[in-house]
Amino acid sequence: MMKRFLGMAPSFFVGLTMLAAAETPPQLHPRGSALPLAHQGPFVSTADGGVLCVDAKSALRSGDEGRTWSVTSLFAAPEKFTVSNERALLRTREGVIIAAWMNLAEKQAPANFRERWGKPDASTNDFSLPIYACRSTDDGRTWETPVKINQPWCGCIHSIIQMKNGRVVLVGQEVIPAWRHATIAFVSDDLGRTWQRGDTLDYGVGNHDHAGSIEGTVVERKDGSLYMLMRTESGFLWEATSRDGLKWEGLKQTNIRSVTCCAQMARLADGRIAMLWNVPPRHLPTSKGSRVELSLALSDDDAATWSQPVVVAANYGQGGRAAYPYIYERKPGELWITTMYGNVRAKMKVADLAKGEIPAFIPPRP
Repeated sequence: MMKRFLGMAPSFFVGLTMLAAAETPPQLHPRGSALPLAHQGPFVSTADGGVLCVDAKSALRSGDEGRTWSVTSLFAAPEKFTVSNERALLRTREGVIIAAWMNLAEKQAPANFRERWGKPDASTNDFSLPIYACRSTDDGRTWETPVKINQPWCGCIHSIIQMKNGRVVLVGQEVIPAWRHATIAFVSDDLGRTWQRGDTLDYGVGNHDHAGSIEGTVVERKDGSLYMLMRTESGFLWEATSRDGLKWEGLKQTNIRSVTCCAQMARLADGRIAMLWNVPPRHLPTSKGSRVELSLALSDDDAATWSQPVVVAANYGQGGRAAYPYIYERKPGELWITTMYGNVRAKMKVADLAKGEIPAFIPPRP
């Protein structure tokens, strides 16, 4: 398997479908079922009750629960833009769809990046993977010209929300001069036309190409504040809070154990918050790197506490993983769970979460 590059998944490079096909099919929760689609999330619901997602060059719409899809172009000049596989998608209350992504067509990095990384004569400016957003006001049929949000290297985008006051908050990241990644939120008060940059969230550890407080996911709490969780190499997710998406405080470690990978939170129709992430697997409870089990937990107190995580997808095959998840509530209580790694394409009901489990893996004896 290809190694991740500067916090960016190997599927950024051409070949995601081939990579997914080479992996062992994942196991699903006993009450889960396979979705009839190959596309990964994120997804949003359209005004007519359909489903919309995007890929490298196109917007895709389905009116039959993902069985068939129609395709329209995202770009008037497709040679200038290629959407990354790590991306975020939002349909605002006003009906504007905002897609945010890194533009692979503008990716720049030294060919010998590992030798150049952190060297005294190197510069983080040598690495560039800019963040863009594009908008649709007709449920994905046509799209406006993309807007550049940030120029430096961004390794991940997968979380965007609209606050109750209408502000849109997008979580991004960039390589900082300390030669690690840091999380940065961007906000828009005009539904994605223009953007402001927030504080830099750097937890201060590491100086290699995977280090940092990164791959953040955000939700709005009932009191109107924002709550963010970030990947670190500490063995735990880290958190921060904000009132406006620009000024952040309280950067600290949570008690949520996690391997070195991202989480995804989403507010459900019943008011609870759902979170998908890679808890250290049951057969390797001290691991900080194994991504073979994808777990789901729920919070009914705005992320102050979480239910016991339940494994909803797993891949115990050679090189297996089930990671980089997207969660989409297709209808109240029905979740679509897809991953960028491991080819998870699953549907399950929240009410069925506790009605069974994937058996814990028993490693073969040497």
